Amino acid sequence: MKPETLARRLGTTAHLSPLLMKARRLGLRVPEDLERLAVRRGCRYYEGAGDAAVVR
Repeated sequence: MKPETLARRLGTTAHLSPLLMKARRLGLRVPEDLERLAVRRGCRYYEGAGDAAVVR
């Protein structure tokens, strides 16, 4: 059974992101995969971004 989405509730079609489809084709399944790729390609400011402390 497919999960209920807002598009399904409204009776419309869901948006399929071409960028998300390309990322999945390239084997990027989770956001951390995309972050690692960015760091490997030279975007060092993303390095360690997942370790940031939560500010309350």
